[in-house]
Amino acid sequence: MATDRPISIRLPKAVLVELARRTSRSKSVSDREYGRADAIRAALQRYYEVCRRHLAALGLSRHELALCCDALNGVWLDADTDHAAAQLAVVWAGIADAIHLNGLAEKHGVDDPAALVERLRAASYGDLVALVDFAERFWADDEPAAKAVAPDREP
Repeated sequence: MATDRPISIRLPKAVLVELARRTSRSKSVSDREYGRADAIRAALQRYYEVCRRHLAALGLSRHELALCCDALNGVWLDADTDHAAAQLAVVWAGIADAIHLNGLAEKHGVDDPAALVERLRAASYGDLVALVDFAERFWADDEPAAKAVAPDREP
């Protein structure tokens, strides 16, 4: 694609194994590389769509999103696949702690923080991935994420 911009990344062995399962066994190195690039591009496009859908399904208000982003500020979630799922499974607990310890419900105008925590506790893995992805975008100064939290914000 003419508008694509080549980048170089290092991938852990587990990700390379997954990519190999999705690409053909061409004898040409360039074909293998192209197949890998297609697989990465497709996986990322699907990932971002899954995040959009799961975040929408969570149905969080802008106040709840702001609270979650505040609670997740500076939280390092390990990308290691052995630990990532376990860490995401308890994101709700970190948010609950931040509510109680830092007064985030009052700060962000969330009337029923217990209901928010219960919704997050019952959320699927995909929902929590989407929430963490949103918080990462918010803290990276992503304009659409910032507007979702503060619609009146000046660019």
